[in-house]
Order: sequence, then structure tokens, then C-alpha cells
Amino acid sequence: MKRSTLHFAIDVVTFLVMLAMIATGLLVRFVLSPGSGQRRALWKYARHNWGAVHFWLAVALGSGAAFGAVLLTRRPRGPSRGE
Repeated sequence: MKRSTLHFAIDVVTFLVMLAMIATGLLVRFVLSPGSGQRRALWKYARHNWGAVHFWLAVALGSGAAFGAVLLTRRPRGPSRGE
């Protein structure tokens, strides 16, 4: 796989993870209000569970950003000439 194709794939996945993270953040903040406990849930996930999903999405986002940054760094192609 070419480096540019890999970088594009990482960018798309990171963007999708960012959208999911925004969605879960808005869900926890506005739909599942603080103090709602187990009374309010979405797809059998209460506020605490959505917070855990939000956390792991943040870990994935950080990993994707770090891997993308590593792909952007230039590496030496061979032995350098002493000049």
C-alpha cells in the first residue's frame, strides 16, 4: 500500500472516530442529563456506559492522530554522506 493511500485511510478513520466522539459527547451532555442514573438510557446504555464509549473513542482518536503524525515524519533513506 502506498504511503499516501495509507495516510488517507488513517485520516478518514480518524475523522469518523472524531464524529462519533462528538455524537457521544452531545448525547451525554444534552440527552442523558446528569443525575438521570439508570432511568434514562439509549440502546440499553446509560450515561455512565456512554461515557466509557466516549473515553475509548478518545483513545482511538489520539492513537490515530499519533499514527498520522508518525506517517508525516521524514525518515532517512540511506546512509548519509559526510560533507
